[in-house]
Amino acid sequence: MALDSPLMLLPVLQCLHALSFGATHLGAMHVLARLADPSGGTTAQGDFSALQALTFAAAMGLSGVLAERFGSSAYLAMSLVSALGFVIAFAGQRIWLAVDRV
Repeated sequence: MALDSPLMLLPVLQCLHALSFGATHLGAMHVLARLADPSGGTTAQGDFSALQALTFAAAMGLSGVLAERFGSSAYLAMSLVSALGFVIAFAGQRIWLAVDRV
């Protein structure tokens, strides 16, 4: 979006966005299923959903401020947040595997 993608490319980009969201959601549910007590699984999902809603609300508010100030270049900042999420997920996986071995 920051680079003004051709119209024909937008459906592909939207599908990639859908796949990345789906993979993130399934990964989060997998982690919750392994971490939560079996009797508290629904509470863990509810807590996760509430935290996710707060995070999304803050990110949308910040995105609006960035978009107003920088226009479509604000998408570059959003991609940096995605890159940070990838780093956190990668580090989390390494920690998870290290704890799983113990």
